[in-house]
Amino acid sequence: MRLEDMQRRLAGAGVGTIGTDLFVHSMPAEVMRGVMLNVGATIDSLYSMPAEVARGMTLTVSAAGDAANHEIPGYWPAASFQIIVRAISHEDGFALMERAIEAATITQPTTLGPYRINHARPRHDVVVGSRADGNGLEFTVTFDVNLVAIPR
Repeated sequence: MRLEDMQRRLAGAGVGTIGTDLFVHSMPAEVMRGVMLNVGATIDSLYSMPAEVARGMTLTVSAAGDAANHEIPGYWPAASFQIIVRAISHEDGFALMERAIEAATITQPTTLGPYRINHARPRHDVVVGSRADGNGLEFTVTFDVNLVAIPR
């Protein structure tokens, strides 16, 4: 799944502004509050949100990629991505995550860039953990996505 299209969806929902506090693949160290979409496998492996970011968000997709359906080319019945929020307080982190979940949830077929998203739904409740490199908190939710590539 191309995260740039989800980035535009989040921007359209008012979660952030592209290039100011809403990024794909990297977030500048000087950004103290922001949202980032990136490719990664887990909360502590392949995403890039610098330790200096006190409040921010990351969206990640599987580093291994989503399993292809060889019987129906262009169909991904079980894709996924994660939203990761970084914040100093529980209240702030949960508030930012709630906005992101609302913006990223898709319950009716929706065209998003080169895909028809049949659904994008949270798989579990918000998981909260402490940052390994600072005194903040990280909140994560995995989304299950069912999508079809739109033929060009």
